[in-house]
Amino acid sequence: MAEKKIGENKYRVDQLPATEAHKLMLRLVKMAGPLFPGLAEMAAGGQLAGAVKAIRTKGAEQKEGDNVSDDEMLSLFKAFQGFVEQLDVDVAHNLLVELCEKAEIAEQSGWVEVTFDHHIKSILDAYKLAFFVIQVQFRDFFPADRRKT
Repeated sequence: MAEKKIGENKYRVDQLPATEAHKLMLRLVKMAGPLFPGLAEMAAGGQLAGAVKAIRTKGAEQKEGDNVSDDEMLSLFKAFQGFVEQLDVDVAHNLLVELCEKAEIAEQSGWVEVTFDHHIKSILDAYKLAFFVIQVQFRDFFPADRRKT
């Protein structure tokens, strides 16, 4: 079981049974599918790595060469715009809620299952928690330096 502090709360996540994890992975891939053509185009043009590096280092001390060109940011924006335009809002929201509710939160009485509308106070924390759940469930798909949960 992995634990992580997000915002003011401490969360923990356990591995799902194989069938449930596999179905979740397929739904995530299906939902993210429209994002892939734009990202593939950026990768082919050599722009994706620079944009991702800049996003990952935002707020940290940046080195020379970490800056993102306007073309890289525009390409990244266009990829996400295409993704969002094809996104079913209810499906995306329900998936975010489901991911968050796969975690437990530490309360004074002990660990309890997350209830989205009760425990989640910030949308940013919701996305951080959802990504933490994804990292725990599919850690074999992440580079070793991103597995620290």
